[in-house]
Amino acid sequence: MEQATGSNNSTGTAAMQTSRPEASTVNAVMMPWFMGGPWIPKFSGKGGAAAFEEWRGQMEAFLRAQGLSGQQRVDFILSALEGEAKQEIQLVAPTDKDTDVEVFDVLKGLYGHTVSVAQLRAQFFQCRQGAEEGVGAFTLRLRELHHQWRAVDPGPAGGDDEMLRAQFAMGLRPCPTQQELQRQLRRRPDMTFADTCREAKALEKEMGPGDVQVCRALTSEPTPAAAPDSNWQQWRDSLKAELQRELRDQVTALGKTLSDDLRNLHRRSDPPVRERHNPTVTAPASRPRSSRGAQGESQLYRWDAQGRPICRDCGESGHIQRFCPRRQRPESSDF
Repeated sequence: MEQATGSNNSTGTAAMQTSRPEASTVNAVMMPWFMGGPWIPKFSGKGGAAAFEEWRGQMEAFLRAQGLSGQQRVDFILSALEGEAKQEIQLVAPTDKDTDVEVFDVLKGLYGHTVSVAQLRAQFFQCRQGAEEGVGAFTLRLRELHHQWRAVDPGPAGGDDEMLRAQFAMGLRPCPTQQELQRQLRRRPDMTFADTCREAKALEKEMGPGDVQVCRALTSEPTPAAAPDSNWQQWRDSLKAELQRELRDQVTALGKTLSDDLRNLHRRSDPPVRERHNPTVTAPASRPRSSRGAQGESQLYRWDAQGRPICRDCGESGHIQRFCPRRQRPESSDF
């Protein structure tokens, strides 16, 4: 019995051993890739390029984890679309979406990054460390910009390390960390980009993220004194009142100057008073006085505002009574 039992056990063990590879093979082939499962991320076309790139990365991870055929991979991606993205992919010709790569390319053209190569290159070379940004965050942002640029404009293999190092050192905020890092780069020109980043992080931890103190005596432009925060409103009001008072004084002085100039100009343009009202100035010295007296002279001679004599007969200026053209002169008789 024992031998029979032992033989049966050995036979069962052998059967189990032979059945295990078959079971593992079945499990590998029948690994589930349920379409529309609740754990599969959906993409509807919203959220912009960042949302599309994140969804694409998740879907590629799902595809790598399953042994699917080409058509199954396409069906799996299409099952993860909804809304506008699903409608857009349905309008694509079947020959343009035969593979998962073609489906991803169509979706990238619709919802991926639309920035040109020139703009991506400019964003990389214009990358600068922010005022409150640490060295680690700046390093990560610079690497992301470089990756986005090279994703659409590949460069030579291994030829960007020196460019990354130079851009990193130039983009750092002016501070003791940047100064010390530039000294080390001059002493060690063979430092890689990774070594430069590690050294910058260590220097920031040692020296702190302080800004460089600029000597104000060497600057060409004077820096105005900052008003205290507590008295800012009072300082602004006093400055406004001072400017208004200064402007009012200037306007008053200018008005007074203009008034004096106009008054002097008017005085120079008017004829003297004596010439208009004193007839003795224009009369000859040897002319005998009229018997009418001073009152008769003032009535005999009259002048207008321009100093011309006024005729007593017609009242017009420019001639006297004796030469009035309206007077009737006696006709001359021939003897």
